[in-house]
Order: sequence, then structure tokens, then C-alpha cells
Amino acid sequence: MVTLDAERYGLFNWQQGRIQDLDSPVLCAAIECWNHMRGLDFAPQWALSVLSDLPPPLLPFANVIDVSTAKPPFTYRFFGTGLARMHTFELTHKTTNSIEPEGFRNLCVDQHLLVIDQRQPLLFHNLIPAKVEGLSRPYTMVRFPLSDDGTEISGILTVEESQEDPDTTWELYR
Repeated sequence: MVTLDAERYGLFNWQQGRIQDLDSPVLCAAIECWNHMRGLDFAPQWALSVLSDLPPPLLPFANVIDVSTAKPPFTYRFFGTGLARMHTFELTHKTTNSIEPEGFRNLCVDQHLLVIDQRQPLLFHNLIPAKVEGLSRPYTMVRFPLSDDGTEISGILTVEESQEDPDTTWELYR
């Protein structure tokens, strides 16, 4: 994995993948669910049913962010409990400005901006540094556009999958 801009992202690395190359049963289930919810539209409408329609094991590792202005900071409407454990912070009703450190905040904002620009689900592979020098946590996510009016992107649903259980690696990432 290559750091795209060391000055902008610091020790945080990410790259965009291709949805069609995804082999994760968890994230493939999220894609199938999103496709079912959107029907013939380019994106499903944001509603609480988006969360209730997700397979239950995905919900703790999902978040929904409001991007209706298409300009950061963006506000998190929902931030799953599994994500709170994995990332060591909770963001429901907070903005992307609350994400620390700055390199991670920039990574998150830039990925959301790509979804807004490309108007389709996007796959990202991220490598997040741990407290222990030289150790990083890899995780993969799909960010899905949501639309209140069927034209503009008003929200983004993200579902993440980590190769490591956040509860078993708690001390390494705090």
C-alpha cells in the first residue's frame, strides 16, 4: 500500500480498490443489500430503513454520514459500536473535524469526496498505524452513496471489515 500524499496523510495509507475484485463475504453482502435497496435508482434514499435492512452482523461496523452540502466538515448520523471500538472513538452527531489525528481525518474526508464525485460505491483498503511503531491495522471498506431526492448525494453509508478483532487488539491501538 502506498501513501498517496505523506504530507496530507502522515502515517495513514490507503488505496482505492475495484468492487468487482472484492472477495469478502461480509462486504459482498453489504453490496447486495445496497443494490436491493436502490432498485433501479442510482442510490437508495437515506432513511432509518437503510440501517434496518443491513444484515445484523454488519450494523456495528457501519456508519452513515451527511454530505448534503458536498463540503466538509460532514456530520455523522450513525456510527456503529464496532467502529467505535475499532477506531477508539465514537462519532454519532459529530463532524469529520472531530477525527484525530489530522492524517486520518484527511483520509476519511477525501474518500467521502471521491464517492460524491464518482456517484457510485467505492472500495478502499486502509492501513492505520498502531501505538507500537511499525505495526498497522489493515481494514477494507465500501462507501455507498445515498440520495434523498434521487439526484444528489445526500449521505454516504460505509461498511468496514477489519482483519483483526478490535476487542483482541485493544491495547495496541489506544
